[in-house]
Amino acid sequence: MPGESPADSIRTGLHGAWLMTADDEYPDHTFPDEKLYFHKDGQLLVDGPDFLCGRYDITGDQLQIIAPLKGHEIVYLRKFILDQNGLRLKNIRKGFAYYKPMKGMMELCMLDEKWKLHAIGYISIKSPRDWAILGDPPNKSGIQELRIMNPDASKLLLVVRLPVDAGYPHQEVLKITRDIASKLLADTPMAGFQILPAGVAGYFGITGAAYLAETKNPPLTLKVVIKRFPSSAALIFALYSRDLLMELKRAAQLIYIDGIPVSSE
Repeated sequence: MPGESPADSIRTGLHGAWLMTADDEYPDHTFPDEKLYFHKDGQLLVDGPDFLCGRYDITGDQLQIIAPLKGHEIVYLRKFILDQNGLRLKNIRKGFAYYKPMKGMMELCMLDEKWKLHAIGYISIKSPRDWAILGDPPNKSGIQELRIMNPDASKLLLVVRLPVDAGYPHQEVLKITRDIASKLLADTPMAGFQILPAGVAGYFGITGAAYLAETKNPPLTLKVVIKRFPSSAALIFALYSRDLLMELKRAAQLIYIDGIPVSSE
């Protein structure tokens, strides 16, 4: 397509289903039955002896495969060749695995299919089963916090519910938001950083006032969205070093406050 980058062109070529036809590590032709499903949205399903539900990207001549493993985000790199003969993936030990396009329905996997629902007080959220959750019932004023965090603490999502009506000044809500952000960053390399207007209409498919703080060395990002409801405000903080699996986005889209979804999608 006109205007496509080389990586985009390769992604377009990968889109679809692929069937393994040979593998140099199995010279007696007893290679495993394996199918690959590359979706346009970046999802990758590997259906074979090693089932994998994750995401993919292109890095030069390598296929970057991102998958969840026991709550961690694992990245695999495999050199590949995509041409008129089909798709070849470089094996770790010997030669290549060979695939040809396959007709039929595209199989899907849901990254959040086995996630656990947490419902405490006014807030409910889903997260991977091996993530930690910290939260208490709302206090007497109706203020409540709930946070989820992956095992290596590289991803954290904090949800705060404030019992303020639509007429409560935004500047007061923002002051509270900045105070919470400052505490979140206190024990990180971004201690002392301030969140600034992000110049976007929200994050994670949630429309609201958006704020950002980030550093590249070491890589660390804090994204904040303030979502107002008729009788409350939701403050959503995502602090992470990387999120190639987009788990924080999915978790944020599954947040409910006062029984109302925060997602605008």
